[in-house]
Amino acid sequence: MKKTSKKNMVLASVSAAMVASIVAPVASHAAVSYAKEARLKVAVYNNFVVTNYTHAKKASELKNQAQKAVAKVKNINTKKELQAIIDVKTEKIASTLKTLEAAKKAVGKFTSFKVHKLTDKETADQLMKEALEAVAKIEDAAYKKVYKDQITAKYNKVLQSIANLKATEVKRVTVVNNHTIKVEFTRAISKTTGEDINNYKLADNGLKVTKAVVTGNKVTLTISGVATHAEQAPATTLTISNVTDMKNLKVTDATVAIAFKDKKAPAFKTVKTQDTDNNGKIDTLVVTFSEPVTGVDKTDFLVEGYYISSVTTEGAVSFIRVKESAVTDLTATPQIVLIDQISDAVGNKTSFLKPFTSTVGTALVK
Repeated sequence: MKKTSKKNMVLASVSAAMVASIVAPVASHAAVSYAKEARLKVAVYNNFVVTNYTHAKKASELKNQAQKAVAKVKNINTKKELQAIIDVKTEKIASTLKTLEAAKKAVGKFTSFKVHKLTDKETADQLMKEALEAVAKIEDAAYKKVYKDQITAKYNKVLQSIANLKATEVKRVTVVNNHTIKVEFTRAISKTTGEDINNYKLADNGLKVTKAVVTGNKVTLTISGVATHAEQAPATTLTISNVTDMKNLKVTDATVAIAFKDKKAPAFKTVKTQDTDNNGKIDTLVVTFSEPVTGVDKTDFLVEGYYISSVTTEGAVSFIRVKESAVTDLTATPQIVLIDQISDAVGNKTSFLKPFTSTVGTALVK
């Protein structure tokens, strides 16, 4: 019995040593495998890009997988190393979510803002600025676009609300032609006050509003006195007052500078012969044009039967000096022809006018 017991003890000892020699490498191999798997899971989590809430949800799943894998790692140092990577990545994701939340909050605060008075525009501008600054920090392009579109839409509503609080104003005044002016307001106006011609005054006494027709927020004015007057003074002002909008609120009075379109070139108006030295002979032709002219000299004219010695011009009147004839000619009415270009004050040019017959004038000392 003693011999058998001793033999069993030896066998047991040998068996334990053999098992240890087999199990140790297996255990070591498993540890390496766990570490390898953990590194892979952590890398997947660490490299996953998070820019929105959907990404964050997926990242949470990857984090759980990585942590489970790290829990199996036997090596303490390796486990700490991998956990540190997970912690840093988690902080980055938290920062991204914080940025998204801040943008969501800022945009929501702006889009929910209500305009009640004109001074609310300043508050709205500040809220919009804060919203845009918060959105600018978002990395996700799609989220950024959605928020920017919401901000733009809201700001347009803010501007409309502010406009609705403002008094109706004159938006623009357009001279259509020398007989028509169109006035556009920021809102539709009252037909009664809008069609009262006394509410429209042209600064030049030679011009007058004779009719006003309202269509929504526009008024078409018919003007008289421009056809001839515009050639002399095409610029003036239009004053609009006492007009009301559809809510019977007074439209802000306005005075607007306007310019009628002078498209007519100068033309002969009168031509009179003169004997300035009272010797019975024509020595000057006084030419009056339809408007002031520029660029006039003696090469611009031909005078029937006379030689032109010089020309001087003052405004709309040109004085053509001619060489006196050898005989008395005070009853003569020579024709005058324009053979070159002359211009008015705004550049309308005329040339080659039909011959114009002069009339006998009185003595004029010049």
